[in-house]
Amino acid sequence: MCRSLEQTIARHEPRLRNVRASLEMEDGSTNRLNFAIAALLVLEAAQEPVSFDAVLQPSSLQYSITKCTAARR
Repeated sequence: MCRSLEQTIARHEPRLRNVRASLEMEDGSTNRLNFAIAALLVLEAAQEPVSFDAVLQPSSLQYSITKCTAARR
């Protein structure tokens, strides 16, 4: 699942390189999948590491993406 997510992000956002996704297990998390995503953002001459969190709720097919919390960077 993580590999598929990495490939999809890389395919649809070419500015992101070295995309890595990991499934995060959270206590009390029911009916949702939590992912941590990290990549290298490449813009012309500049490069910057980026990270963000994604949550998928399979029952409703809803997802959300947020900036990674400072504690997980």
